[in-house]
This record gives sequence, structure tokens and C-alpha cells, in this order.
Amino acid sequence: MNYVYLSPHFPTNYYPFVIKLREAGANVLGIGDCPYDQLSDSLKRYLTEYYRVSEMHHYEELIRAVGYFTHRYGKIDRFESHNEYWLEAESQIRTDFNISGPKTTDMYNYASDFDIYAEYANMFVHYRFDTQVTRPYHCAYLGRKNHIRYALPHQEVLSEFSDMLVHHQPMEAVLRNALGDYGYILRSPHLKDILAAEQVILAAQGDASG
Repeated sequence: MNYVYLSPHFPTNYYPFVIKLREAGANVLGIGDCPYDQLSDSLKRYLTEYYRVSEMHHYEELIRAVGYFTHRYGKIDRFESHNEYWLEAESQIRTDFNISGPKTTDMYNYASDFDIYAEYANMFVHYRFDTQVTRPYHCAYLGRKNHIRYALPHQEVLSEFSDMLVHHQPMEAVLRNALGDYGYILRSPHLKDILAAEQVILAAQGDASG
């Protein structure tokens, strides 16, 4: 099966989609404007092939890339990026090539405590879903801005909430207006613990809530 992945290098937390799809047996064909030698080693290893375009907003180049993959590998079964930034391009290419696909989110992984990337690949390649979904955790994303002085420093956040913190990272520049400069994902079986952690982590210096 042939899976075209648009801009596979961004965002970085979606690398597992590429990895699990390839491990499940799909051809994962990347299209992006990032030079090949700047891709991560994991993407180089798991992408079947990568087609570089000069500019992701040049639709003609995207069509040329998909046409190349179609000629080389046969019918394209799925076209996806899991990134709303490219939603318009995805929609247009799906229309032109009669391809469709679902959207997913990283936080399902943490709330449901299963490997959503592996199951996504499993559904796409083998048409089955093996995991029993129980949703044992509440999950929340907390974003902090660089210009705000927070009562609890970053290293103390990592220490104090280590039992709840499942992921943290500086955010890519294009996402920072919406998501903050640095993001934390926390999970807990108890919603009250998530809400209490939110109050502490997002409290600014001098804030009465801190």
C-alpha cells in the first residue's frame, strides 16, 4: 500500500505515524520542502522515498510529486499530513486524485494509554484495530509564553509533576501564537489533579492563584 505523507518533518511529534506505517508494511512517501540531508535520521530510515519541492505552497509541484510517486509505485491509497496548516492542499489533492483520510491527535495516545500510531498503521495496512480502548486517564495540554515570568520555574515543573508529565517540548515557531512557546502534556486518572497542576504551572509571579 502507498501512503503519501505531506511535510513529514513537521510537526516532529508526528514522526511515529511514519515509523509505524512503515513497520506495518506500507510504502511511506514523503513530500516536503526541507532538504533531505536536514531530515532526522529516523525519517530517512523509515520513509520509502522523499520528494523535495521548492515551496510547499506551489500546488503544481505537489501534483508533480504525487504524479511521480504514482508512476513509480502505483495507485496512491492515502494522502495525509495530520496538520491543519496543509488542510487546503490535502483537500485539493484528494479531490484531484480521489484520495481521502482521517485526522488523529497525539493526546488520544496518552488518555487511552495505547499506541495510536501503531493502530492507525494497523487499520490502514491490515484493516483491523486490535486495542481495547478504555480511556483510563484525563489529559491536558498546557502552554507557557516566554514573555511571562512564571512562579514555578521550568525545572521545578519537571520535578514536581514528573508523575503526571508525559511529554514536554519547545513549540515550533509557526505554532507558538496558538500553543505557547513551550508546551507540557499531563495525564492523571483524576481530573482534579490535572486542574490543580494547571493552576500551579500557569501561575505567573505575583498571581494570587499561585
